[in-house]
Amino acid sequence: MAAGLTALLALAGGLNLGGMRDWLLASKGVPRLQSLAVLPLENLSHDPEQEYFADGLTDALITDLGRIGSLRVISRTSVMQYKRTKKALPEIARELNVDAAVEGTVRRSGNRVRTTVQLLQARTDRHLWAETYERDFDDVIQLERQMALAIAHEVSGQLTLANHTRAPGSRTPSPAAFDAYLRGRYFWNMRDAKATPEAVGYFEQALREDPNFALAWSGLADCYSTGWWTAVDYSRAEEYARKALALAPDLAEAHISLGYADYDLGRFADAEREARRGVELNPNYVTAHHFLAFYLLTAGRLTEALAENDRARQLDPFSFPVAFVRGVIFMCLHEYARAAEQFTAAAEFNQSYSPHESLAQLYWIQGKVPEALSEERKTAVLASSPEQLRNQDEVAAVYAKSGAAAAARRSAQIKARTYHGYNVEAFFIAAQYGIAGDKEKALEWLTRAVRMKGSNDWFSLRSPAFDFMRADPRFQDLLRRLGLPP
Repeated sequence: MAAGLTALLALAGGLNLGGMRDWLLASKGVPRLQSLAVLPLENLSHDPEQEYFADGLTDALITDLGRIGSLRVISRTSVMQYKRTKKALPEIARELNVDAAVEGTVRRSGNRVRTTVQLLQARTDRHLWAETYERDFDDVIQLERQMALAIAHEVSGQLTLANHTRAPGSRTPSPAAFDAYLRGRYFWNMRDAKATPEAVGYFEQALREDPNFALAWSGLADCYSTGWWTAVDYSRAEEYARKALALAPDLAEAHISLGYADYDLGRFADAEREARRGVELNPNYVTAHHFLAFYLLTAGRLTEALAENDRARQLDPFSFPVAFVRGVIFMCLHEYARAAEQFTAAAEFNQSYSPHESLAQLYWIQGKVPEALSEERKTAVLASSPEQLRNQDEVAAVYAKSGAAAAARRSAQIKARTYHGYNVEAFFIAAQYGIAGDKEKALEWLTRAVRMKGSNDWFSLRSPAFDFMRADPRFQDLLRRLGLPP
């Protein structure tokens, strides 16, 4: 979230709210709190239009508390699984593996905002601290920071500059810009093609209200870099990420936004630098760990990639992107059962076709043709493609008549026949030809894929589908031209 806690640290250094800090440090019966989940704040406004606001304040608290380097704070995606849940807190604590939880409510009425938050020892549901705040909406940013600061005191014992990540400046956006930004993040977090244009519109509105709002520039960059199955524009993503960094050089989100743009444009050394800077600036920023794992996978450093993915998973155990990349890492490590488990989990977290597409490739690699065709049919249904469904029937007929090798080749030919010009498709076609054992066709489609400007699918080069041809000088030269190790 914007600005964070730094501007308040000097003022707050002597606070010991309710004596709770001393109690936490002195009590032998309660362990030091080292991990925290901010559960979704409940919207008491009785207005569905205010859901974005309650979710936005939840997000803000997570982000600001995440700047406490010694505290593990669960990411937004995973805590949102518990919105309106009836699960008991100790059960949630076990699932998220946390010591403490923050619960609360938000009521917005006209220009007034009232919030109540409480801190609980999660595994015992023991009440530790509570407070109520009321402000005008124009002061909502300071309200959120005051809540975050009070919770930080109760949890961390000592609040000093020495044991906290430095926040990215102290500038406060205008209230109207902040409100539009919260709406933009609300839609961005839906992670689907229909919501992304809404997110773009609200981020642009935030920037019209306040052109110097770095987080809004970063959010806009993310929309054009990732897109969630909408059109992407990597040059725009780079432009907006650089604007965010110019305004806030120590903003972890902006470094990761730029890293994604660098990666998409094939500037891998720059992408790694930005990823590591983002992790350094905010060790609890799950996207930074996820992106670093993504880069390391592409570079073929699979053990390191898995370690970073582990960290991302600790922060966000119910994340679709984290589970998906974990599946790819296991597939490239030839741990196929574990890869299938992760792709299946990713499909449960997000009803998109991508995990099913990757499961199909995994089954093709193993020669499990019926299973592969089943996943490709699921892909076709989720992609609303009757043509793709008919294609699988054709491949199934070839399999029944001539076996797995012939079916793999026919599948590759059909994928090439229905190519729509996207480099992500080109990578999948290359992989299918690799599975069919056709080195020349695989190299032809790989060359086509890497010549196209912009891709977020470079990691496909590590697929086991290409293992049989890695020693070929042409394959190694292709990696070398990209600036990737063989």
